[in-house]
Amino acid sequence: MLAACTLFSDMILVDEQTGEILHTMEGAGWECCLSKCGRWVICFCLEESSLKLYDTISGAFMRATYGSNKSNGDLRRGCFADDNRRIICAGQRFVEMLDLWSDTVIWHTALSVWYTSTLITSGDGKLVAVEGSTDTVHIMSARDGLMLAELAKGVDFRGVTFANSGLELVMVYQAHLRVVCTQTWEDLRCMPLDKRYSEAFVVSPCSKWFVGMNRYNKVCLIDLTTGALRPLQDQSCHDCKINCLCPLQSVVTFICFTADGKGIVTGHRNGYYKLWDAQTGVMIVEKDLECTVTSVDCSVGTALQDLLLAFAMGQHERLGANSATTMLNANAEELVLECVVGICK
Repeated sequence: MLAACTLFSDMILVDEQTGEILHTMEGAGWECCLSKCGRWVICFCLEESSLKLYDTISGAFMRATYGSNKSNGDLRRGCFADDNRRIICAGQRFVEMLDLWSDTVIWHTALSVWYTSTLITSGDGKLVAVEGSTDTVHIMSARDGLMLAELAKGVDFRGVTFANSGLELVMVYQAHLRVVCTQTWEDLRCMPLDKRYSEAFVVSPCSKWFVGMNRYNKVCLIDLTTGALRPLQDQSCHDCKINCLCPLQSVVTFICFTADGKGIVTGHRNGYYKLWDAQTGVMIVEKDLECTVTSVDCSVGTALQDLLLAFAMGQHERLGANSATTMLNANAEELVLECVVGICK
């Protein structure tokens, strides 16, 4: 389906499977986030300290938010909540959830973090992790902003990500991985990590594998359950068949999995977008975007949402923007199917 890439201050939407550029948004910002249904994309604009919302079907700019009046214009990060109708924003000393269209404050939580470098949500949409200029990773409830845990980073901390639909938190260090249970906040296990492989990292959709890339463009795959490296051509994991990728030719700036978990998308300093087969390590797509890729995100919606997005994109001119928007924003499956059946008739 869709992949969004930022090239410093500009954003482009590309076809995930072919690399074909669908839309270009000049001046959008330098870090993007797609909604899980792939219908919307927000981009953080550093110069304006704002989040800009775009329509992925038409590429049109919809609106900008600068956070609530409690944020004092110090917005620094943003991502979609699980229902695609709300966004979570972070900035200097705060995290808050806003209505996507009205900026109505759902909740607002004050923090001691002066600069926010990481803002992520768990796969089940229940947890929010914030990390920045302090020595602590803050974990909050996405429902009401209640602080659930504050975990010390420790020495040589590199980043954090969720696994196992939010049941586990993976804290990445220069030479090891620390897996924490999000129910008890106790360490489940600790496993070694070659310090060269913590430049860019991602957890597979099946939550079985940690994939780390180094500045020399090689890949390390670690089983998050056992800590073992997976051998080449191992076919034992049927839900996420990943083997080591070939060394890449340019420094990797961002990495993410495709929605189906079958591919790995990499963004590069030399401006290339590349899609790799996660099973064989063979490069499928290579596209020169002609500028350093500063972020990459792929839509991770359900098969039904992906089907509807493809249908609406194909029928957009025939249906009109309002009909397509109504269909894609419907949360109830019955209403969605009713719309499709009515349109097909």
